[in-house]
Amino acid sequence: MYFVIIYSCFASCYFAAFDYPEQKDVVMILEHIVFASFGMEIIIKFLRVPDSQQEDKLPTHYEIAKLYLKSGIFIFDVLATFPFYLIESSGSAGTLFKLLRMIRFPRILRLLDADKIGSVIKLALAGQARGKRLVLKILIQNIYSVLRLVLLTIIITYFLGCLFYFLSDLQSQFYMIVDC
Repeated sequence: MYFVIIYSCFASCYFAAFDYPEQKDVVMILEHIVFASFGMEIIIKFLRVPDSQQEDKLPTHYEIAKLYLKSGIFIFDVLATFPFYLIESSGSAGTLFKLLRMIRFPRILRLLDADKIGSVIKLALAGQARGKRLVLKILIQNIYSVLRLVLLTIIITYFLGCLFYFLSDLQSQFYMIVDC
């Protein structure tokens, strides 16, 4: 699911700025996969117990669905999942709805959480001597921190570049309307 979310966030931002390509067979297949995955995610959210629930009292499926519908996230999920790529000229409203997929972006950032890498490092270095394990742990954490910073810089630069291009395109459309 993370790969689908990563593709969706990057592709939505790109297609909002630059529109869909002419040769779009592969893009359409990928968009169908994203649509099906997000549709299944909505269905699963109706069945999954929310993280904030206490473990001693498990709610019924009806209560879970009721909480999901009341939270307001359901509306955003449906709008973000809707297949706007099937509408040829969806206009600026369609572009904004395409960008609703970006609400899933915090999940990508959670993948880069430094606390998660700590348990992986601990597991990988379990058979090493204590001194060697400590040195390797610090080295791996520092390398991870640098790679994380580089990756976050690339991601932020990409999204800001697409945003600036999108805004400049809106500005040129505005000036064309004013000139007429």
